[in-house]
Amino acid sequence: MALRCDQLAQRTRLIEARDCGPAFPHDLHREVLYEALPADARARLHARVGAHLADTYGQGAPDMAAELGFHFAAGRDPERAVRFLRLAGERAFGRNAHAEGIRHLRAALSVAERLAPGSERTRSEVELLSSLGQALVATGGWSAPEAEEALLRACSLAGRLPDNEPQVSVLLALATLYELRGEFTRSHAMAQECRRLVPNGAAESELECSELLLAPTAVVS
Repeated sequence: MALRCDQLAQRTRLIEARDCGPAFPHDLHREVLYEALPADARARLHARVGAHLADTYGQGAPDMAAELGFHFAAGRDPERAVRFLRLAGERAFGRNAHAEGIRHLRAALSVAERLAPGSERTRSEVELLSSLGQALVATGGWSAPEAEEALLRACSLAGRLPDNEPQVSVLLALATLYELRGEFTRSHAMAQECRRLVPNGAAESELECSELLLAPTAVVS
């Protein structure tokens, strides 16, 4: 492909040779050519570019997570798209770029809808929604309605999974959210449900449930 691009750079002004390799001299040229491609050809191109970049960067692929997620999403490879978009979100949160991380998580949730129905898809959606809810708390505070909405959706989906651990985690997050809002009745209800579902031997979760149940019980009606 590189050889062909070099040849095209000698024959047309649509591509030019640069020190870093062949490139479009103007974004308009790329956009016109891209839009002229049929949808299926466009998807195949994105899939090939994503696979090439993933192989080329190898262990450095996480540094390109956002770009890889974009190509795999456009290339109709939802599994790899979700994985890289989620990774892009985590890396954004790691440098306190919460708005960027939230965009990546929303994109991952949109792509997750294309995954085959089943436990793995549900688990991915639960994890993404849980991360999104916590990120929305970081940007909008504990009162952010979108944060509560994401966590409630995660809790509902987690109830479909064969194991209780994901639901316990989300219930703890919801109980904490309601406690910090001063909604002690709702916090207490979530903590009680969490204690009922907590897996045997999960001492840390059991302790968190107990602490939440002990918090302002006098206010609970």
